[in-house]
Amino acid sequence: MGIVTGNCAVFAVGTDGDSGGKAPVGGNSSPNKSSNKNGPMGSVYTMIAAVAIGVGIGIALDKYFGTEPWCLLGSSMLFLVAGFYNLIKESSR
Repeated sequence: MGIVTGNCAVFAVGTDGDSGGKAPVGGNSSPNKSSNKNGPMGSVYTMIAAVAIGVGIGIALDKYFGTEPWCLLGSSMLFLVAGFYNLIKESSR
């Protein structure tokens, strides 16, 4: 068997040392393909989830500290930027 390093494809080698008929081990046959199996909508759902988590954290922090809109706005913007970063990163693959 091979060792996984980075995004390299790992190939199974027969027990007799014969490497004939190499087949990639794992589901992704090309290391350059996106790991997101749901296509572009999966990235959109991830972005929506990031913003929703940011809103939830902001509301909880606002209730705890008593700073009504500020933690909500700050965490929403932070998680929105993180969601856009992830969307751009996934679309560039």
